[in-house]
Amino acid sequence: MPVVMDGNSDTPEASQPRTLSDGTIATVATVIGALVAIPALLALLGTAAIRLGGSSTGTGIAAIFDFAYLLLGVGLMMRRELARQIYCVLAVISLVLDLGGVILGGGHHLAGYLAGLLLTGALLYFLTRPDVARAFHSA
Repeated sequence: MPVVMDGNSDTPEASQPRTLSDGTIATVATVIGALVAIPALLALLGTAAIRLGGSSTGTGIAAIFDFAYLLLGVGLMMRRELARQIYCVLAVISLVLDLGGVILGGGHHLAGYLAGLLLTGALLYFLTRPDVARAFHSA
């Protein structure tokens, strides 16, 4: 006869954090990848339009960064471990810079810095969860 336990027991199963399903992880990874890739793609298209139209001061370096972010976004959508690791490093850098903006008095940009901190922190938390890391390893 199976034993039914309530959710308040001190068994190891009750103390472990809830894991996400593979479908949820894939969906969120795709959304994160799209949030990285789509602006980069649009910026690349804008850079190409500027080059065709005339003034191209600084567009070469911008195009390199845009292309790198486009590859990073596609890597996240494909659940590649290297893309996850690179995004985590860039997210930590972004958190430090946003925190610096808040501390140094963002003035009228304070809401933007705080939104950046919250969004980047949430994405970093998601991508560093053990079940999400395993999903990127197995993809």
